[in-house]
Amino acid sequence: MQVQTALLAAIFDKLTRVKDTVNKSDIVVLTSTDVRRLQSVTYNFFGFVVAPLQIVMAMATGVYILGIAGYSIIVGTIAVTPVAWVVCYRFDAISECITRFQQQRLRALTEVLQGVALVKQFALEKTLASTVKALRLKELKVCCWLLHVHVLCTCFLP
Repeated sequence: MQVQTALLAAIFDKLTRVKDTVNKSDIVVLTSTDVRRLQSVTYNFFGFVVAPLQIVMAMATGVYILGIAGYSIIVGTIAVTPVAWVVCYRFDAISECITRFQQQRLRALTEVLQGVALVKQFALEKTLASTVKALRLKELKVCCWLLHVHVLCTCFLP
């Protein structure tokens, strides 16, 4: 609970230091980006601490149970490690791409909501709705592709 309060205070402190020239849509994007990065801390913890520990334990167990044949597990793990690194690097690049699409969508939505009187006055609902839908479709295509790659990696990589 104290960690959550501290993180919220840090985000609030950052938002109070934002210059007056930044519009509200950028503040919403900054906040959502910060929250998303904080949520990814769990995944990063798993990737940097827990996963290597599991790999070492699996290799040791394989050698203990299989004896000399267990060394093939170590060789296989060492052979797959560069592939896993490249896949993780691509996941990071794809998540940045998703973040960019989300930022574009949030900016568009915030601008629409800020100017809702003008939108209603000039009957721009359909045009702006199609713009937001197009941005969301781009974001969903990348998310869907990322999900497929994630399923393939969990099936074929250790």
